[in-house]
Amino acid sequence: MNYKYILTAILLASLFCGTASAWLSGYDHRMPITVNNGGASELTYYQFNFTNDTNVLVAAGHMQASGADCRITDASDNLIPFWNETPFNAAGTKIWANATTLAVGDNTFYMYYGNAGASSASDGEAAFEFFDDFTATINTSYSMVDYVETIGDKHADQSVGVGYDGTYYTIGDNIGADETLNKWNSDWTLNTSRDCSSDGPSDRSQLCQIYYNSSDDRLYIAGGAYPAGAPDSNSYVSVYFTNLTEDTYHSVGAGHAEGVTFGQGHWWTANYYNNKVYQYDTNWNYVNVFDMEVPVSEYSIHNEAGLWWLGDYLYYGASYGVYVYHWNGTGFEFVETQASFGDQGVCFNADKTQAWWSYSHNDVVAKFDVLNYVYEEDLSKWTTSGDRPIGTNGLDDTTLVISAAEPGNTITSKSYIANGNVAVKTKAKLYGYTSIDFGFSGGEGADSVLLKATGKETEQYMFYVSDGASSSSSTDIAMDTTNYHNYEIIWTSSEAVLSIDDVEEASLTTNLADSPIEVRIGNLATNYHETAYFDWILVRQYADPEPTTTLGAEETGGGGGGAYNITLPLGWSIIGWTSATPTTAHSMGGMIGDNCTFVTERNVTTGEYVTHVMTGPADEDNFAINRGWGYFVKLSAETLWERDS
Repeated sequence: MNYKYILTAILLASLFCGTASAWLSGYDHRMPITVNNGGASELTYYQFNFTNDTNVLVAAGHMQASGADCRITDASDNLIPFWNETPFNAAGTKIWANATTLAVGDNTFYMYYGNAGASSASDGEAAFEFFDDFTATINTSYSMVDYVETIGDKHADQSVGVGYDGTYYTIGDNIGADETLNKWNSDWTLNTSRDCSSDGPSDRSQLCQIYYNSSDDRLYIAGGAYPAGAPDSNSYVSVYFTNLTEDTYHSVGAGHAEGVTFGQGHWWTANYYNNKVYQYDTNWNYVNVFDMEVPVSEYSIHNEAGLWWLGDYLYYGASYGVYVYHWNGTGFEFVETQASFGDQGVCFNADKTQAWWSYSHNDVVAKFDVLNYVYEEDLSKWTTSGDRPIGTNGLDDTTLVISAAEPGNTITSKSYIANGNVAVKTKAKLYGYTSIDFGFSGGEGADSVLLKATGKETEQYMFYVSDGASSSSSTDIAMDTTNYHNYEIIWTSSEAVLSIDDVEEASLTTNLADSPIEVRIGNLATNYHETAYFDWILVRQYADPEPTTTLGAEETGGGGGGAYNITLPLGWSIIGWTSATPTTAHSMGGMIGDNCTFVTERNVTTGEYVTHVMTGPADEDNFAINRGWGYFVKLSAETLWERDS
């Protein structure tokens, strides 16, 4: 019997009886995600998250190892923005998605994957209220340092030097009273020492910076900066072999030899009194003198001086920091200040991966890691403040580096303003002596919700809330000075909650009446040698209670062949045939099962609908089923359609 249904009847049937979920074209697999909004009202453009074991999916060959074929859709297979917080091909890949709407109760979404040709669609900018992964561009390369540790009792009142064979050299000198040159093994155990008080010219008054010169395997030591406060006295550069025996010395003029180094084809010395660097040729003939200017906010660089070249950059150790200058071929341009102490000892190892400063008259050596600045951050979303050029990067093109060497180095969101019921989250290595921080802040004396790295000695963070007139804080939060962690602050008008790696650490009562404040990363008022690293930062909506998510079992099909595992509801559904091999209406109905009563198509020639009755003759109106076309099926009961090809 030939059943003909006009289009209106079919559409009405499908509207009232329901349809099976569509399938995102080109993708072989998916998992349903049930998001339950337990609140009293609908949420719009809300960020929910779920965790998936993508390592299993990759191992099964169902997903690209990079996760580039991951897509998130709503129940109608409309793509929605998402971002993976943690990497794919891992046991706990955490993914955030932005739901256009979350009705009260359960909402269905899908995670699709299984497309070898897909490229990544992970997009934090589209998924969150505010997002920055600190993408950078290539910049002219120079280096900065990151404090590692202090090594004490090394007789380094004046200087430290590094031999390229892994040995170290220090000078203990108290203005002529203790001119001891020390050689140390690679583990900082003492190798040998020499009393140099009787070496060199009789009017040499002091030994200062040590420079190890690899071209002749000798130690060059600046000396004679002043006797008894006379700045016009003679100065010398004394030369020693690495076994600490004396070689020779060079006279370099009045007050010129507080620091010494070689670079750009010349010898260079620094003057104790006048912020000048002197240039000599390879035979120690005077060539030129350069004034080493610094910004007005910097301390004067006189009073101690140590020099070292690294490429086209001269590192100048002084009492209040190490100053970096760029050599342009004819003169010096100030770049920035690094570290809070430098003094006379400034040196790098052979492969320029580590640096050492000596701290004058304090008998300590500070060790630093050297990071190459080959990137410059795009900080177009931020308002910057502070003297240091925030945004230069020493790790890769997606990490922001902020130094605590200068007070007031901060960035605040330029156009995004938070108004409460939000959460800010960052992946960071966050530590410091007094105040490296992140969170929400309207500035000094204004509303703030901040996590502060407040004291390396106590190894504790301070979680801090202020409404400008009063403040509260929690300080018993353990600090990790070595590793990256995920820090999140939830802010509402009544409460602020801190979590570290998704574990709640502290909560504080707030009286911030949803006042608009900016996102903030920075260093408020420190002058110590810590550096903080930020991989990314995001701001998301927050609802109480937060929606919960449940990840369903993997479904396969729809992406160009393969096994179906899809539930067809009671009534009419619209389905497709994904196999490249055609079949017939009766055969497809049989695959669906006994509950399938009708299979219908629209004849493209006549415009009419042709229906095959499954209980009738097998060959009556048994039209062909082809890939790429849609078909109507009617079920007498809900049915799981399983196909293995």
